[in-house]
Amino acid sequence: MAEQNRVIIDADYRDLVPGYIRSRKTELETIEDRVNEKDFTYLKRLSHDWHGTGESYCIPFISEIGKKMNRAANAGDGDAVLALAGRLSAYLETIEIRYE
Repeated sequence: MAEQNRVIIDADYRDLVPGYIRSRKTELETIEDRVNEKDFTYLKRLSHDWHGTGESYCIPFISEIGKKMNRAANAGDGDAVLALAGRLSAYLETIEIRYE
């Protein structure tokens, strides 16, 4: 597993993180349709939220993807949005969380 997929999260977040990750997975399921609909307003908001919340949950990769996806959504680049969504989806399937 890549080092980037290992995160250490404060034990106080143990009850919150699984729901946070489930929510990101649910949102990822909507992205292809939103790109096909050219709903970049939604994609800008969603990616902005990811950029802001990933670090808060000690998962900086989500913030990184959110920042890049926001740029792509602002540019109307659906292909880049889909590629970034794919990266995040793969990451969330392999993330290894340790609570301390």
